[in-house]
Amino acid sequence: MKRYFLILIVCLFAIGCTKYYKVTKPGTDNTYYTTKIKKNKSGAINLEDERTGKRITLQSSEIEKITENQFNLGVLSQGSEATK
Repeated sequence: MKRYFLILIVCLFAIGCTKYYKVTKPGTDNTYYTTKIKKNKSGAINLEDERTGKRITLQSSEIEKITENQFNLGVLSQGSEATK
């Protein structure tokens, strides 16, 4: 019984820990939505855009934490990157 309770707690914790990001390339209209950002030693970031599925590397960027609702709206919107 304790084992099932522990598994339930771990699952609930994992579900609630997702972070959502809106990443913008300065000086452009390019906006990306992701749940994972990896920073390189050089200062660049790597991400996978949830809208297009493309892997992106940016030397400079503006990163904003957003809510799940904002993330879902952004992924479903037809922004400049989605149409390229």
